[in-house]
Amino acid sequence: MTTKISIEQVRDHLLTRPPRAVEGAEKMRRSAVAAIFRAREDGAAELLFMRRASHKKDPWSGQISFPGGRQDPEDLDLTQTAARETREEVGLDLNKGANRLGLLDELQARARGNILPMSIQPIAFVLPKGPRPTLTHNEEVDSTFWVPLHELPDPELRTYVQAERANHPMSFPGVDLGSHGVLWGLTWMMVVEVLHRLGAIPETQPLVLPRQRAT
Repeated sequence: MTTKISIEQVRDHLLTRPPRAVEGAEKMRRSAVAAIFRAREDGAAELLFMRRASHKKDPWSGQISFPGGRQDPEDLDLTQTAARETREEVGLDLNKGANRLGLLDELQARARGNILPMSIQPIAFVLPKGPRPTLTHNEEVDSTFWVPLHELPDPELRTYVQAERANHPMSFPGVDLGSHGVLWGLTWMMVVEVLHRLGAIPETQPLVLPRQRAT
């Protein structure tokens, strides 16, 4: 049985090293997502995900992600961006009692094999003790769900998503979350970083590197 990861471990160990920044991010479009943790009744930490609604103009249409989006000119900083987008997308107000832990490693956005001129800043939050908050979805969100952190490193859940990049058939690693779909891509890279920081996985590269499939 996989050892549970407590919310205390998240608070104490998630941010023990400084976050890495994307070189030249200040010249790119900027965005932020919220990695939102809470404690279950047994003390185990779980993480909030949403499944994006299907939309032909969305490069991440239908994928599992964290709440978040692009920085607006009115946002004072990226923390405000993450909080505003979370409120708009899933109806959760992070300004009411949530503890902002801090920044995780910044990533450069990628979609369908293209590197985009946009940085993505994940920001970690912990909700106060209590029942799960009631969530409401806007038109950008198909569903929301919570996953216990200790389930995400389970080798039995590992799978691959098949896609083409630059006309090459590729297999992208991720985890099968059953009826919720497969967690892969940029959000999976963020989750792998979280698991590594918490000591749940020994190394990150085997879990995030795609491999080319034979044609």
